[in-house]
Amino acid sequence: MVASNYYWFNQTYFSALKKQYTPENNTELRIGYFIKENIPENAIFIAWGNNWSSSLAYFSQRKSFTVLTFYKQYQAMAVQPEKFIGNETLGAIVFCPENAKLPLNTLALWAMQHPTWHTTQINNCYVLHKIKHISS
Repeated sequence: MVASNYYWFNQTYFSALKKQYTPENNTELRIGYFIKENIPENAIFIAWGNNWSSSLAYFSQRKSFTVLTFYKQYQAMAVQPEKFIGNETLGAIVFCPENAKLPLNTLALWAMQHPTWHTTQINNCYVLHKIKHISS
């Protein structure tokens, strides 16, 4: 039994343990670092398409609202995301369409209505955010 477990662990899981994860080879890490660098510490972000994972919040060191596909107001939140965060400041919206059950044009319409926001594509995900102002 021990030999079998050792064999299958080496065949299946050991390579994941040896792999070095960097923003260049990991989408979640890259998005997290991008958010950390581009939105204020007191702002939060909303994420669609990241399921139950808290990885984006962890890597970005920001509060987040990860919208699950079975959330009752899933579609409504995409139309007016700022309405669902109370008194918090919305700093970014993350949208990964392959896991989100939401058409990309829903958030594209929101972005068009907010011209001070910009869209950055990170691998197959999109991050809507305000450009950080540099104080003189």
